[in-house]
Amino acid sequence: MAPIVAPGPAFGTGTGPAFGTGHDRFLAGSHRDTLWEKAYMLVGMEALMMYFLTEPEFVRDVLHHVTDFQLGIAQHYARLGVEFVALGDDLGTQLGPLLGPRIVEAVPGCRVRAPTFPFTASDIR
Repeated sequence: MAPIVAPGPAFGTGTGPAFGTGHDRFLAGSHRDTLWEKAYMLVGMEALMMYFLTEPEFVRDVLHHVTDFQLGIAQHYARLGVEFVALGDDLGTQLGPLLGPRIVEAVPGCRVRAPTFPFTASDIR
């Protein structure tokens, strides 16, 4: 089956193939490096981890900007009629999370939280 290609925002994000046949067909999207990975790519992983302790307001601002960018991608998918999106981020190790709740909660106004699934286009703000 040939993929359905639509223009996406920067960084090459677009829609993926349409899966299924007949009435069971749905359009899927995919992107990676969502919140944590985008943030540490901008700042550096070691620096970002240190900033959680030394510059929590800066961390909040970086995470908010990355979140806004990712919401823009989600809105783009919703406009295209994408019904399924695969995304991922590396927030943990084999032994547990990279950052404990105490560290994350110390960032004022941090919007990092577990997503609620399933969600619809109307949930994207």
